[in-house]
Amino acid sequence: MLLNYFGQNDGNPCGVCDVCLDKNKNKEINIEDFKLIAQKIEETLTLQSLTIVQLVKVINSKKEGVTISIIQSLLEANKIEEENNLLSWKK
Repeated sequence: MLLNYFGQNDGNPCGVCDVCLDKNKNKEINIEDFKLIAQKIEETLTLQSLTIVQLVKVINSKKEGVTISIIQSLLEANKIEEENNLLSWKK
């Protein structure tokens, strides 16, 4: 409803707003999934900068919410930097 108010019809989860982040907080992540997805994120962002939506599509995990949570964790751990809505791996 809020998206429609602002003229946006794309109802896909953005992964960055409070609503998406709250949904993803409660998902449990096992260590194997975390390591595997974090490695894919590192490999991808080392080659090119992407938006969070693009990155989630490239990672192509069946656990999209888990991927978003891992991206958030890597941002908080200062492994990923964000500039102009583009994510890149910190060198």
